[in-house]
Amino acid sequence: MIESICLPKQFTIAEADEMIPLLDRITAQHEVAIEHALADQRFLIKSGAPGTEIEKCTQRVTEHQTAWGRKLFKLGLMVFSGGFVGFDTGAFYLSWRYGDGPKILYYHGLGESPVYRRHIQQTLLNAGQKT
Repeated sequence: MIESICLPKQFTIAEADEMIPLLDRITAQHEVAIEHALADQRFLIKSGAPGTEIEKCTQRVTEHQTAWGRKLFKLGLMVFSGGFVGFDTGAFYLSWRYGDGPKILYYHGLGESPVYRRHIQQTLLNAGQKT
C-alpha cells in the first residue's frame, strides 16, 4: 500500500496557535511511551540483560519518534531533529517545541535550523525600535 504524501501547508500564527493543544496531546502520548521504553532499557542495562533485549527498547523509542513525526507531517507540519516542529508561513517557519506553552513564541528562516529560532515578540519589539 502506498502512503499518500501530505505536503506542508501554509499557516497563519492564529492557525498554528489553534493546533498547539493537539500537538501537546500527541507529543505527550509519545513522550510517555518513550520514557517507559527508556526506563525499561535502563533496567535491562543494570540487570546485565543481553544486548538484543536492550536493542528492542531502542527500537521502541525509534518507532515512537517515527510515529510522532508521521502524525505531525500528516497535519501539514515540518518535523525537525531535536523535537522542533515548523509551521510554514511561506516566508519563514513558526517554531514550536513540546513545553513551549500554549502559543507560538518563536520563528526561524526557511533555510535555518530551528536551533537558531528567535522569539517573535522580541523581534517585533526590536523592529519597532529601529523605525
